Amino acid sequence: MNVFKLSLATVTLASLTSITPAHAAKTFDFASAYPENALISEAVVSFVDNVKEKSDNELVITAHFGGALGYDSRAQYEAAEQGAVDLAQYPLDNLLGVDPMYELHSLPFIAPSVGESYELYKAALPYHEEAFNKANQTILFSAPFTPQGIWSKDPIRKTSDLKGVKLRTVEAVSTAVFDEVGASPIQLTWGDTLPALSTSAISGLVTSDESGINAQVWDFGVKNFTPLGYSLGVGVTTMNRDAFESLTDEEQALLREQGQVVEEIAWQRAVERIAENQAKLESEGGQFVTDIDDSLMAELKAAGQPFIDKWKEKVGPEISQAIFDEYENTKEQ
Repeated sequence: MNVFKLSLATVTLASLTSITPAHAAKTFDFASAYPENALISEAVVSFVDNVKEKSDNELVITAHFGGALGYDSRAQYEAAEQGAVDLAQYPLDNLLGVDPMYELHSLPFIAPSVGESYELYKAALPYHEEAFNKANQTILFSAPFTPQGIWSKDPIRKTSDLKGVKLRTVEAVSTAVFDEVGASPIQLTWGDTLPALSTSAISGLVTSDESGINAQVWDFGVKNFTPLGYSLGVGVTTMNRDAFESLTDEEQALLREQGQVVEEIAWQRAVERIAENQAKLESEGGQFVTDIDDSLMAELKAAGQPFIDKWKEKVGPEISQAIFDEYENTKEQ
């Protein structure tokens, strides 16, 4: 398995020659539904700062975090399409049902690690871009969450440990997968999850280590995290195409170059964040459960395979084959 490698070539783009301002600054609004301290928001902050610096204050982007502009992720999509906002950031799993390409990184167990997920994202990038182009947007960069697993009160190591566990799931696919292996999944929004933990309506949840750490779920007796690599959320930052095309060629190049710089760093940062999260959980008396039985993973993957097959049918064999061939080729290098 090829692990994620930070590209020195792209990072050196940070030293690109600045654009010399010739007129008043061009200003843009950036909408994000996530708080400024979220992992994927780190890339946004760096991007905004880098663009301002490298353009000598000619391109000024104001980031509005935490839904401050009044849009959730799905509403941002339409707002960016129509030009109501200039730039926006979306976790692709918040756009399920809009275009089949946005479902790719929600498929179970196809890219369990940060490195594998990045290779998959790059393999699919032309098709992601095509999907966003249909909505009058162009992709500037991506930034990941950390892989999803199971937070639980008792350690989950084997299939029998899941039997009857009231487990919060995010959407229909994960609900079906965990139901198939004997859990008792309950589909809940994040806003309903912590109240459900507090009343013992659920005793575990499927989410990332990052989300559980941020919510301090150990306060509810949930101190075990099993890093299954069910899926890994990918956030993409896009720009309204009309706004992007209004820029000079030099300005467009600067945005893309700085997008690549922060993207490389963001994916490496996710690797570091996992180690930090593990240390944090252990300091709270919890554990990352790493001695996972092979049979559990085999059953989970078997339960998830029909949904991968359905996705391949939706996007068509030509596109799905091209993506997975490129993904496998990259992993073997």
